[in-house]
Amino acid sequence: MKRIITIFIFLVIQIPSLVAQQNFFNVPSSEITQKGKLLYQGQVNITSEETEINNTFSYGLGKDLEVGINIFEFTFDPKHHFHFEHNDTLPKSPVYPLVLLNIQKAFELLPDFQLSIGTQNGLNPARHMHWVNYTYLNLAYEIPGLETRLVAGAYTFNKAFVGDWRGNEETSADNKWGIGFQAGIQQPIIKEKLLFTADFLSHRHKLGESAWGLAYYITKSWVLSMGYQLPNPGSLSNKGLIFEITRVPE
Repeated sequence: MKRIITIFIFLVIQIPSLVAQQNFFNVPSSEITQKGKLLYQGQVNITSEETEINNTFSYGLGKDLEVGINIFEFTFDPKHHFHFEHNDTLPKSPVYPLVLLNIQKAFELLPDFQLSIGTQNGLNPARHMHWVNYTYLNLAYEIPGLETRLVAGAYTFNKAFVGDWRGNEETSADNKWGIGFQAGIQQPIIKEKLLFTADFLSHRHKLGESAWGLAYYITKSWVLSMGYQLPNPGSLSNKGLIFEITRVPE
């Protein structure tokens, strides 16, 4: 736990000029980074099997468009003194760590409805590199008066991103595709102080899980989120804790 606290202190010190992440725990909220702003999200996932660190940077280009870089799945084994791990072979496990290009574009359909299309594509920086893909289409709705944000949509993925799932055990091809459903909700409990956040990724691969938690405004600029991830029945995910630090625009 001391190691995780140290990681978050490092993030807070090193990124004072960044603005808020606009996601749920694992599912994009379909909000776009403001023009000229740099988005950052730092997340630590802790399970009995591994500790995983994820970082996202996105830059707002204007006209509801953003681009950026994801540095995902820096994985450490707690059973072996937090030894750094990597994987560059298929088929059973996804490859990691990952360096991905992210792009997201939003379209306003009605005052409270929004459509967004996004993708994350890249490689694992290793001797045996594999192409990794996660692409999604979301509909977002904000309930007037309640400030409740609801998101639901579909996502596609390849085997290098998620590893095995039921129905694809026979192939090791990187471009073996799958499709799933994703959803998220965010609801203020105490205005501008405490939020309930939850999201869900369908399927039985390593990312097939739901996450439930709270986001607390430490200050007007800094938000600490804490949650619990619960695997879908039959999925290869693990139960665990999620910690996230963000900076919001003032």
